Amino acid sequence: MFSSFTNTQVAAVTAAAILTMVPTISFSGLTRPVSSLEGPGAFIGQIFPASYFITLCRGAFSKGLGFHELLPQMLAIGIFVPVYVLLSLALLRKQGR
Repeated sequence: MFSSFTNTQVAAVTAAAILTMVPTISFSGLTRPVSSLEGPGAFIGQIFPASYFITLCRGAFSKGLGFHELLPQMLAIGIFVPVYVLLSLALLRKQGR
């Protein structure tokens, strides 16, 4: 019984990693700017915090921007944390003991 649970758990973790990493890399601005995306791609790029993080890193490390210029990206990332936690709590089903 433990073995089948472990295989299912490994499959779930692998699927979750693939389903989150592929859109994050594709729509975060890592390969193409988010501003060049259109339609659903633009929406996906705006709901992934990675796009704000990449903008923050580019501004801080490549352009040498200061705190005030990077504040909108930091606030956006700060807003994602409670929103995603509350969303996951609302959507996660209660597991019986």
